[in-house]
Amino acid sequence: MLKEEILHILRCPACAGQFSLISPEKITCRSCQAIYNQEAGIWLLAKKQADDVWDISYTQAGQDALNYFAAKLQKVNPDSIVFKSYYVFVELLYQHLKGKKVKNYLDIGCGSGSYSLALTKKILPANIILLDYSLPALRLARDLFAKFNIECSLIYADAFNLPLIDNCIDLSITSGLFEHFQEDKQKLLIKEECRVSQYVSCHLPGNFWPYWLYRFVVTMINRGWPFGYEQPLKPKQTLSFFQDNGLNLVAFGYHNLYSSIIWSNPDKYKFLEKLYFQPLADFFSKYEYAQIFKK
Repeated sequence: MLKEEILHILRCPACAGQFSLISPEKITCRSCQAIYNQEAGIWLLAKKQADDVWDISYTQAGQDALNYFAAKLQKVNPDSIVFKSYYVFVELLYQHLKGKKVKNYLDIGCGSGSYSLALTKKILPANIILLDYSLPALRLARDLFAKFNIECSLIYADAFNLPLIDNCIDLSITSGLFEHFQEDKQKLLIKEECRVSQYVSCHLPGNFWPYWLYRFVVTMINRGWPFGYEQPLKPKQTLSFFQDNGLNLVAFGYHNLYSSIIWSNPDKYKFLEKLYFQPLADFFSKYEYAQIFKK
């Protein structure tokens, strides 16, 4: 059943009206009387779309992906160097918030939910909302969170039209979302995220040479880039986009390929962790970057 606290911050994607609960599986808009259903724990607040490359990818990943993420996050030490570097946005938020409670949390384009699950290792929001436009992704996120007995609200919705009232989210994150759209769409996504959020964590591939080297190798191995349209950004670009929407940068950090190698098999590459020196790893293998913004 939808938590009352979540119901009160939702808005109708058709007319922006408020919702009333009809039953544990149905809500209705008070203004336009549109009815939205829950199916298998997922609230459908957008029309179902035909399967795309991401739906197919998450469907194929299935149980293997679920077991992979569960095993990784069950064993990980959130205070280890590799965790702090691999999930750099978590450490940045942890250091910046300094114990401040997060009530309403939103993951836009949540995918498997693994990034949000990693966040709960150091920061546990009261209300966790996972939102995606892919039902297979949301099913994977639902099952992953269930393995850890962490409650979350799952919403199938369009990131360009978030079904949430203004300024209702204490912290929202995007990880690997903006780079899959061209600049005009990126600006619209960011504007919509800023409309609902007080804090924003943005984590995405950077336009750095290690990214292009990695992409070349993966493309050669797979005879094509397997992640669809992807255009990495520069930190100055995202900084400008968020500043245009009234948010200020409060923290910044890099995710590097060195930590990804260790993360891929922590037992096998344990010796690499002892050699880890972040400034050097960032310089030679920075692949993604994380920015924390505040309204």
